[in-house]
Amino acid sequence: VSTAAAQGSNKITRDQIDAALAIIPKYAPDRLLVRFKPGTPAAEIARTHRAANATLFKVISDIDVQVLRVPSGQLVARLKSYRANPNVEFAHPDYNSLLYVPSEGIDASLGVTNLFEEQWGLNNTGQALVNPGTGAQTLTGTVDADIDASEAWDIHRGDASIKIAIIDSGVDCNAVDLVGKCIEQVNFVSDFTSTTADEVAHGTHVAGIAAANTDNDKGTAGVGWNSSIGNLKACFPYLIDLYPPYGVYIAVGVCPISASAEAITYAADNGYHVINMSYQSDAIDPVTNEPIGTAEPPDAETAAVAYAWSQGVVIVAAAGNAGNTDPVYPGAYSEVIAVAATDRDDNKPTTSSFGNTWISMMAPGDNIVSTEPDASCEFLITGYVAGVDDCVTWKSGTSMASPHVAGVVALMLEKNPTLTAAQVETILEGSAVPLPAGMRSVIGPNGVYVDYTWGTDATGAGLLDAAAALSATP
Repeated sequence: VSTAAAQGSNKITRDQIDAALAIIPKYAPDRLLVRFKPGTPAAEIARTHRAANATLFKVISDIDVQVLRVPSGQLVARLKSYRANPNVEFAHPDYNSLLYVPSEGIDASLGVTNLFEEQWGLNNTGQALVNPGTGAQTLTGTVDADIDASEAWDIHRGDASIKIAIIDSGVDCNAVDLVGKCIEQVNFVSDFTSTTADEVAHGTHVAGIAAANTDNDKGTAGVGWNSSIGNLKACFPYLIDLYPPYGVYIAVGVCPISASAEAITYAADNGYHVINMSYQSDAIDPVTNEPIGTAEPPDAETAAVAYAWSQGVVIVAAAGNAGNTDPVYPGAYSEVIAVAATDRDDNKPTTSSFGNTWISMMAPGDNIVSTEPDASCEFLITGYVAGVDDCVTWKSGTSMASPHVAGVVALMLEKNPTLTAAQVETILEGSAVPLPAGMRSVIGPNGVYVDYTWGTDATGAGLLDAAAALSATP
């Protein structure tokens, strides 16, 4: 079995990606999410819909949210009418969350014979590491700047009965390192795409970090070792031409709030123990109703998260790649473990969000190697054989940090399945390794270097320590 590394987007600049993301619609032009107050008669609800010329698309029954279709071009007017109705508890557009777009490395397969040695986040001995920017092993880490995964596996290796919901862009469940891991595949964006496959090459990478097949002489190791995953696809590909009209596209994962809320409640109702969400829902200005990053989050997602928490599900989310302290959702919900990123030296990467009011903890999220969909390697590498060869790539971002925590939670819950979500978070944060204050000088958009500083309290409880968390689990 050979291992191949997929070519990343190293020729695309961050500025190009950010400019592309800015053109993605903030919400669907023809959908509203509405919840009526308890006790509202069905006849009154039907009358309200008729008056708004709205048709029922679906119902997220656990949180009593109706997803409605309204005539395109009339969304603002219909929204105002619902909000003016005294029987309506809340109404808002079907906002589009975005998957965090990670930076990626180039083909770095040459000279790499043991990918576990590249997983510095699991076991950092100061070994030589691939520089994803060049493909050469020219980097080194800092001894023990990791989550002590090897020590944790000596304590516990989990069980297939513990299920991690990967709410993302889909998962390539046929990839060598994920075969047998996916217990089900559900498409919550079937009106945008007909497949549960990972069309954005994001969810597969996340799934591999959390629970790839381990100790199988193939690919990488998954933190959750024996844990299972569910491919709950809630994000569809949105193609953006970076060089119009030449057709140089990138695919960005767009996650409608209706889909993410439905996936969250589905996980809660179908025996999932952990949810991982590596996407961002911009907070909404309650006056202008536009995403601004610091106001209250969308109500439907708020209700879905609260419901899953009430059912005992541990919810983990990426903290974001804005490089500042602005809280973003779903990470900023009080019920969610928000995970920021560290690098191979226990520093905060420039892009990772941070903050002393909403970050729960840190985990490795810089130059992380994990599984890539077979389609990526089939397209880029001559002679690649799907189902036989391993396809991997290096990515950076809090999207990669979050599944490290989800994998450890799975190990904890297999050791003690009676733990509540609150108890899990208390153990995780109580066993984390506090990180020191820091400063990094980075070049800003105008070409001027800016100093970013953070205090000891801005990294939450500190760095995830898998071994300590398992030792503290009764």
